[in-house]
Amino acid sequence: MSDSERDHVDVTVIHRNAGPKPGVRVHRATDLHPQETRTRYGLPVTSPARTVLDLAAVLDGRSLERALDEAIASRLLRERDLVRALERRPGRPGTARLRALLDDTRGTTRTRAESEERFLALVRRAELPTPELNVNVGRYEVDALWREQGLAVEIDGHRFHGGHGAFESDRMRDADLDDAGLRIRRLTWRRITRHPEAVAATLARALATRRQ
Repeated sequence: MSDSERDHVDVTVIHRNAGPKPGVRVHRATDLHPQETRTRYGLPVTSPARTVLDLAAVLDGRSLERALDEAIASRLLRERDLVRALERRPGRPGTARLRALLDDTRGTTRTRAESEERFLALVRRAELPTPELNVNVGRYEVDALWREQGLAVEIDGHRFHGGHGAFESDRMRDADLDDAGLRIRRLTWRRITRHPEAVAATLARALATRRQ
């Protein structure tokens, strides 16, 4: 979510023509189904499913995808509840994009760092298969994973992985993941941001090559 999105409060109003308010993004509705409302700290709020449905009308594609992944990963939202909300509101703006995301078998694309967002954008610009992000493999969590191809990418962000201890830890981790049947590629922030074409070419070759 961008800083501009965090600055807004989303409010749903029924049968009202509320005027513009600074910092308020208004969603107008003719009705709210009983399953689309909750009460939090004494305040009426929309359910997670209805909230995501409303956001689908105003967010760009990647922001909507992130909002959906975050809600599911945080266990605020169950996919079946969103499916029911879509069935109740088939003609609302953004419903087609939400259905496409629910039908996608891409796995989670939940990111936790700018380096991961840059990496995902690079992969999609190159029209490579979308990996799962931040997923567990055994006792480790890998930054990006292509399960079918047996390929994992570890991204070193802004921080520098220096020192003998860090080097040994990374090598041990890579060896364990290799034993689990994965090929490991390590990328730095510098390579992702300054040499995206070379990174895309390296990934394409790795994805096209099966482990022997």
